[in-house]
Amino acid sequence: NSIYFEGLSANDDSALRRIIRLNEGSTVHGAELQHAVAILMGTGSFSDVRYKLDGRSPYDLTFVLTEKSKNSASFGFRFDSEEMAAVLLNVSLAGKNMTNSRFDVTAKLGNNPYVQGGYTIGGTTSHKFSVSYKFRYYEMSLYVRGKKMSNLDFNHHRVDVNFSNLRVRNFMATAGICYDYYHYRSIIANVENTGDVFSQGLISYY
Repeated sequence: NSIYFEGLSANDDSALRRIIRLNEGSTVHGAELQHAVAILMGTGSFSDVRYKLDGRSPYDLTFVLTEKSKNSASFGFRFDSEEMAAVLLNVSLAGKNMTNSRFDVTAKLGNNPYVQGGYTIGGTTSHKFSVSYKFRYYEMSLYVRGKKMSNLDFNHHRVDVNFSNLRVRNFMATAGICYDYYHYRSIIANVENTGDVFSQGLISYY
């Protein structure tokens, strides 16, 4: 008869009704219910999705949803022969409903450190607009037959703007543009001619 959602804001209620494609007052079969549950879990916004039937036939259908925590902070460690040790830090802050904005900051401490910030508006049930900026410092050593020939260090700036969750029939598409700028700081070489090394910017799209 009627369809309800528990554990959800009013704004998200209307958005979820569109994606589960179940109509109030119609006959709903078990396979359709399982498909609706799979769609809700596939949004990535819930840690648990259940449903229950209330009243007498025709029953009211209620989806009981448990939302995931939207704010998070995390860190990690990395050890390898190339960079020895590195620390990764991440902070993510989000709005109160599924269509609000999200702000993320990620940083790496160690050799070749970087910091990245990103802002996204839109939800798992609607189109998303994202913009991000990343700064990274590189120091590279070039070897020939085990002998160090040159040392190069440079800064890498990247700006990325994209639209995602673009539905084309049964496909999800993403479109965006990216600008990379490489600022070469210095080059030290054990050879006479290193060629021309100059800062440059590149634009790509996808």
